Amino acid sequence: MNSGRTKVANLNKAIEEAIGFGFTKQLLLVNGMIKKLISDKKIFERRICRRKNIPYRFR
Repeated sequence: MNSGRTKVANLNKAIEEAIGFGFTKQLLLVNGMIKKLISDKKIFERRICRRKNIPYRFR
């Protein structure tokens, strides 16, 4: 797993590259937040499935 610091560094680098391509920072931040929420939800579901012994692929 990435530590928080490298995640932030990677995110900043990605934002800088995208700004270079002409995207707005605001759009990217919203997009990143949505992606993070989705990934957090998946991790949360996996943890619950593991605890209740439900195979994740059937969820």
